[in-house]
Amino acid sequence: AGTGTLSGQYVGVSGSIDARGGGNVLVTSSTRTVITSSASIDVSGQGSGSAGTAVVWSDADTLFYGTILGRGGELGGDGASAEVSGYENLGYTGNVDLSAPAGTAGTLLLDPKIVLFQAAVGADDAQIADGTINFADGGTVTFTIGEAAMEAFVGNLVIEATSAAEAIGTSFTLNLSAVGNEGCSLTTRNDIALGDVAGDIHLFRMSIVGAGAGAITIQGSSSGVATSNVTVGSISTVGGTITIDTNNGFVNLLGAINAG
Repeated sequence: AGTGTLSGQYVGVSGSIDARGGGNVLVTSSTRTVITSSASIDVSGQGSGSAGTAVVWSDADTLFYGTILGRGGELGGDGASAEVSGYENLGYTGNVDLSAPAGTAGTLLLDPKIVLFQAAVGADDAQIADGTINFADGGTVTFTIGEAAMEAFVGNLVIEATSAAEAIGTSFTLNLSAVGNEGCSLTTRNDIALGDVAGDIHLFRMSIVGAGAGAITIQGSSSGVATSNVTVGSISTVGGTITIDTNNGFVNLLGAINAG
């Protein structure tokens, strides 16, 4: 399988990129990367092969509304390693499938500066009402990740925010599938030397329910440099490990923690 790369100051994808057979795809920009709702990136494995890698990145803003397919082969092989990241801001309401019917599900990394979770769809969804997102559309200062987009993802969800994370608006429950024992990890870095700031993790409006044995990890201030206090609501799994920690700050539990 081959490798496909799209790069520039502004990069947009509204068509399909086919790298099936375990290929590798990189879409990157220095200012803004836009993946529209009609776009798809497929790095799925074939036969007994594993999927490849798919990376959507920007040094500033990334708007992801499309689809990434990184499924393991029908006869064997693991799901893809995928990343959707914006160094400053990330808007994510697309769909990612990293399942593996005869292997291990893949992992999705989301890597923004500040991430907000909410029950509704992302705040910038109106930009794609006409079927397109133009580079001039821009967005608000902070982008959000909707509940439906997270639940539509198949695989293990990894979110690494450089400064802060918060569940906003109406309280909701994030359900992780028992298929493939889906798990999730949320980390803030908070390293002032790298341009981060102190910022907390506030998840008391978001309950997390893991239907399988996937691990759930919430980590504040992985650097230990700036403060990141962690506040969570209820979290449960069916035999999966639950870890809540911060290297600089306090942990506040406002709900029940149950690892089954």
